[in-house]
Amino acid sequence: GDALANQAVTLTVGDLSFLVLSNTDGAFSVSVPLSVFFSVADGDASVTARTVVDGNVGSASRDFTLKVEAPDAPTLTLANDLGVSATDGITGDATVNVGGLEDGASWQYSVDGGTTFVDGGGDSFTLAAGTYAVGQVQARQTDVAGNESPLGVSKQGFTIDLTAPAQPTLTLTTDTATAGDGITSEAEFALTAEAGSTVTLLADGDVVVTAVPSLIPGGYTADL
Repeated sequence: GDALANQAVTLTVGDLSFLVLSNTDGAFSVSVPLSVFFSVADGDASVTARTVVDGNVGSASRDFTLKVEAPDAPTLTLANDLGVSATDGITGDATVNVGGLEDGASWQYSVDGGTTFVDGGGDSFTLAAGTYAVGQVQARQTDVAGNESPLGVSKQGFTIDLTAPAQPTLTLTTDTATAGDGITSEAEFALTAEAGSTVTLLADGDVVVTAVPSLIPGGYTADL
């Protein structure tokens, strides 16, 4: 700040005061321990500088918004856990939602366990196809005052599968009369598909059954 040359200046922050002497140019400064600001609650605050010369009091105040508390760690969840289970972390949607972001905060994310971070935008980001271990996907945020949050880490592993499954096979279990002509008196079919996939069997456009054939040894057999 600025005052008259060689004058005692009292600087007040909250309930605490600090005494400093201005230099020959009237300039002064004081280092306020960070612990002082931690003793003042977040919110509107002010600093007041006061001098007394020949009984005359001069003072100046500066209002500011104090924020010393770090924001919470962001949360990381799949936008859509698709497939057989809605909770196994295996999905064809690579979008990860970032929750708990403060208004105005900037944030970054890492997909390699915190080795490198990338600036994020909005409230989500997209993973590349692959498998990610628990804690490998991370995020952090920095509030408008520059306070950085603890790391938010993925609480489960993610498997991002963006490759369409191979076409399932469907064959008659028994082709009666002439083998291979597709004319049969037994309406039983065997179908196989990629492991873990769900297959829907339709007859004339109507759903007959939805199943996970690859979970049953030898495939899945359905009667029409």
